[in-house]
Amino acid sequence: GVGVSFRPISVLTLNADAVRVGYKSLTSGFQTVLDAPNSGYTSKDVTEYHAGAEYFFTTKIPFAIRGGYWRDPAHAITFTGPLTSPSAVSARILYPPQDDQDHWTVGAGIAFPKFQLDAAYDTSDKFKVGSVSAVVRF
Repeated sequence: GVGVSFRPISVLTLNADAVRVGYKSLTSGFQTVLDAPNSGYTSKDVTEYHAGAEYFFTTKIPFAIRGGYWRDPAHAITFTGPLTSPSAVSARILYPPQDDQDHWTVGAGIAFPKFQLDAAYDTSDKFKVGSVSAVVRF
């Protein structure tokens, strides 16, 4: 991967990056209980693109708000072989072609001297994910 961060003012950070992921290796030697031909399973290497921003409020108790976007290219294992048997049809149903997903994210964090709490939300057409993390400093 490669990325760049830029701070146009002391409280704002902008970031963009690209990450190459080798999903193609997932189908090397791939086997299934179906009798469909093993050569019909594919996955591809993809490049994910991410962009985001963080605005940091330097108040008595510092906190930040964040937003971003990332592109998740279709990379799941799919069956693209010929539909010449019931097993091949089953494989197409179980391993269908996927679509790229556009993700939008928002988040916030607050930092105390010995404790930090962050929360985020990631949404796309197919997925909605919330997360919370905490850090304790000793």
